[in-house]
Amino acid sequence: MKKNKIIIAYILIFLSSTAAISFFSYLKVKERLTALESSISALNKEIPKLKEGLVTAKSALEESRTAIDEIPKLKASISGIGEETVQLRDQLFTTGVPVSECGLDYYAQGGIVVDGIAYFTANWTDRARGDRYRKGRYFPYVVSFDLKTFKKLRTYDFQDTYDSSPFIVHKKDGTALIIAHEYLKQRTKAININTGNTEWLSELNQAGEYFFGYSYFLRKDGTIIILCPSQKGLHALSAEDGKELWHIQESTQGAITPCVDQKNELVYYQCDGKIIKLDANSGEVLIDKDVPWPNQCISWNTVLIDDANGYYIATYWYGKPEWDSAIRVFDKDLNLVWERKSLPVGKKPTLTYADGKIVTGTGNGGYSEQYFGDK
Repeated sequence: MKKNKIIIAYILIFLSSTAAISFFSYLKVKERLTALESSISALNKEIPKLKEGLVTAKSALEESRTAIDEIPKLKASISGIGEETVQLRDQLFTTGVPVSECGLDYYAQGGIVVDGIAYFTANWTDRARGDRYRKGRYFPYVVSFDLKTFKKLRTYDFQDTYDSSPFIVHKKDGTALIIAHEYLKQRTKAININTGNTEWLSELNQAGEYFFGYSYFLRKDGTIIILCPSQKGLHALSAEDGKELWHIQESTQGAITPCVDQKNELVYYQCDGKIIKLDANSGEVLIDKDVPWPNQCISWNTVLIDDANGYYIATYWYGKPEWDSAIRVFDKDLNLVWERKSLPVGKKPTLTYADGKIVTGTGNGGYSEQYFGDK
């Protein structure tokens, strides 16, 4: 009997414990249910706001789609403005500034001629050197004009060119581009020669105001490599998009326009103290020759001679600001053929070649009086 009582007692204890556990579990479940009900209630309050937000987002999306649909119309409108916009802009920047009848004022730098049309750059405004009229923010630094009538045809939206020539190149699809060096931005800019729209901008790595001009190499695939010298060396740019294809890193005072041997796919490039022969496609340096004094490079061109007189590379080098410059002619392996030193030629000459003769301008300002003969 006593044993039975003990068993019953254990059973009662067990049942009491189970009941207690169940009670506490119930309390926890109830607590969680209460929290869940509270969350649901809060969510129900937010649903109207979410719906309102969705309506607003949908409306904004529809407006965006409408705006996107309008883009072609806007482009057409902008293109339609055309020459009227150019003329209005020209009137704005010339307000208060004397303008000649031909409209070619201030375009006194380098130029090129293509199919009877001349393209010239303007010089940047330099008050320290006596520039009387300031060119405004929207002054177009490149102009085209008819050689027969000497009348301006249009201007192109370049900024801050300096002592350099523009250049005309074509993309593979035939699109004609006019390019120029904007020295303050350290870049080359390409503009569609017919529409006046910017086609591409190069990287901002073409330092130096002493920039003479460009040359180019036509690749076998029909695309063009634009050769752009700078104080940081020689840059090879794609005419298609302006991307840099290769770069020869050199530190030099100015930018000498290299010459190109299209037939043999070669480039000859001058920089301070050096003349370099390159593979035009890859930029690989084939020959690198040191050049003795005078050997400074400022702003001019290298000339390729390939005719009945032979194959030569004609170069010019600057020394001190007096009769201390030189013309040197090299063979295809950059061996010196002949040189003429102590020349009265300045910082920005142009070498030309014709009928077996190399020609350049002379004169070096007030320093010419210091000539004491060819020493």
